[in-house]
Amino acid sequence: NIFTHSNSVIGGLVCGQVFPNDKKIQIVFYDTGIGIAKNVCKLESSIGSDEKAIEWALRRGTSTLASESVSRGLGLYLLRKFLEVNEGDFRIYSNLGSVQEIAGKQHLQKLEYPIEGTLIDLRINIRNDLKYILTSEVEV
Repeated sequence: NIFTHSNSVIGGLVCGQVFPNDKKIQIVFYDTGIGIAKNVCKLESSIGSDEKAIEWALRRGTSTLASESVSRGLGLYLLRKFLEVNEGDFRIYSNLGSVQEIAGKQHLQKLEYPIEGTLIDLRINIRNDLKYILTSEVEV
């Protein structure tokens, strides 16, 4: 997705850390490209702010890339749904916008200083009490 959406010349960075005492995993993605917010605003000029553009990108079926042969607009949406089930949280910063979803509540904020590109910070709970499977794997 970094190469497809961000137009970053150098790609992106990914780092992660496990916090065994807190039973959490943190994964951070950063790219130095155009940024989710600018990319969405180029396509949807009616969106009035960078934080609203990020919120738009989190919806099911929304994408800045059109394709008749490939399903688009599921990546961020499915990630958000996974974190909802996992009771994890995320933060997305792009250009002058920020969207955070913590404890099931979404917070939109305009940043004072812009972030070039996009930074996505995921906090995933280590949960042995849940089993994650695709709907297609469920036996009827």
